[in-house]
Amino acid sequence: MFESKNTYVEINRSTGLIDSYRKNGQEYVKPGAFSLEVFDDNYDPWYMENVSWKNKLGSFVLLSSQETQRFCCTDSPIDSVHVIESGDVRTIVEAAFGYNSARALVKYILSQKEGLRIDIHILWDEKQKLIKLNIPAAFNTSDCIGEHAYGREALKKNMVENVSQKYIIICGEDKGIIAANNGVYGSSYDENNNELKITLLRSPSYTAHPIEGRVVMPQDRYMPYIEQGEREFSFAFDIGNSNDILNNAGRFAAHFNTQPMLLSFYPTGVGEKPASPIRLEGNDIIQITAFKRAENSNNWIIRLFNPTQKVQTAQLTFNDNKSDIIFNAYEIKTVLYDGHSLSETDLLEGLLSK
Repeated sequence: MFESKNTYVEINRSTGLIDSYRKNGQEYVKPGAFSLEVFDDNYDPWYMENVSWKNKLGSFVLLSSQETQRFCCTDSPIDSVHVIESGDVRTIVEAAFGYNSARALVKYILSQKEGLRIDIHILWDEKQKLIKLNIPAAFNTSDCIGEHAYGREALKKNMVENVSQKYIIICGEDKGIIAANNGVYGSSYDENNNELKITLLRSPSYTAHPIEGRVVMPQDRYMPYIEQGEREFSFAFDIGNSNDILNNAGRFAAHFNTQPMLLSFYPTGVGEKPASPIRLEGNDIIQITAFKRAENSNNWIIRLFNPTQKVQTAQLTFNDNKSDIIFNAYEIKTVLYDGHSLSETDLLEGLLSK
């Protein structure tokens, strides 16, 4: 059991899954959340004849202590669910799972300030099967929303496979769950059971076209299959009021995907810290998506984006120049700084008008 200022997480030692994920006393997931489900697939990499995977074959289950010993290469048997870090900043719980000969190591990273992160390491050797990470909501969901370039859209229901970018949200009337990822694009939404299923791995052949009445895959030799071997996945989750989740989704996902820069040397810290030359103030929703030189001059270009369907206002400051900007729903603004003042221009940076 892990508890921070307003979040509570309970991990079941018998299943290795999360049985409770609460914020401000309200439950957001059903027991057995974040399981790795295995679905029946086929040899066709284009999956031409179907649009969804619905035939569930089973799930990854906890290894025994002896199997965990072999998987982790420890000197003696260890519990398949164990705490590997616990301190003032974060706690990490590790769980070892198996499905036939495949293995999965799941790390639940529980931060005092940044919510829940899940890292998944999979050793996969199954063929014509597919893995999904299942997130069952403990509330009635009405929408599944995914990010696309400079916007978002309602995703298809009834387990139809969807594509989205840095985040996916399932939300109801007043509750929401966001899953930010590091490069996982597929998912499906089961609205009847209020479940989001994020697609992790798929293992068809590299090229095989279904032809009725013919044996497509050779039956007298080994054939290579897609996405075999070791794979890594990382997800950051947040829960809360649905409006807050939707408003903060863009920044939440961008923060998770922007890794810190590592240097082999560091400044001494002596002296006065310079003021930031560019600041966006008065709004924690608007995003700065680009800051660069103009295409046809030495002027600076700042690209701003409103990732919500509501009108937003923000103040942009560049050195000592300030500009109040109004954004319509999902609007992209391009601002030019010529060294003296800020002015709005078009997405082509004024090239069209010249």
